Amino acid sequence: QPTVTTLTQGTSAQLTFSGSMPTITTLTATASPNTVSYTNTAAGQTVIATTYHHLTIDDSGQTATLGGNTTLNGNLTITAGTLQLSTANLTVTGTSSVTGTLADNSATSTNLFTGAVTINSGGIWTETNNPAFTFRGGLTNNSSSGFTSGTGTYTFDTNAQTISGSQAFTITNLTNNVTSGTGPTFSGAQPTVPTPTQGTSA
Repeated sequence: QPTVTTLTQGTSAQLTFSGSMPTITTLTATASPNTVSYTNTAAGQTVIATTYHHLTIDDSGQTATLGGNTTLNGNLTITAGTLQLSTANLTVTGTSSVTGTLADNSATSTNLFTGAVTINSGGIWTETNNPAFTFRGGLTNNSSSGFTSGTGTYTFDTNAQTISGSQAFTITNLTNNVTSGTGPTFSGAQPTVPTPTQGTSA
């Protein structure tokens, strides 16, 4: 694999890492839109820590692990395989679509989803060590394959949003900090929330 000092994605550009990763000192992938895809089905990959527009994980049978704090100005798509957030902070401004697996094994990372998060049929949401997540665009679970929230706090704040889906699931600790509109709305297969907490003025 080559060594690249600076790789810059242009507007509407597509970049795919399908094998072993090249050495890239600086990846600039903020042009709107552009998409970077990690698709190695033979071995795990490290997702370069940077700011992306769209990011796609399609590595069936393998795991792509965030290499450091990562921001998406666009959408996150996990088509197959696993995206492991690990100890890195993840911020997704656009929508998140999970048909593979989204996993987090860190108790200290910060995970913020501004856009709607949808776990599609066959998708898995799993964690260990009880990480926390913040949602500002709602959460939909349409998968019976597995939703594990642990005891980390799932905070819904800033925007009125919907918690819904065709499959029942459990959010052990849910905090509502939405002070605008109707706050969170529950619909579809109602989630089980053993420990709900209302924030100030929510």
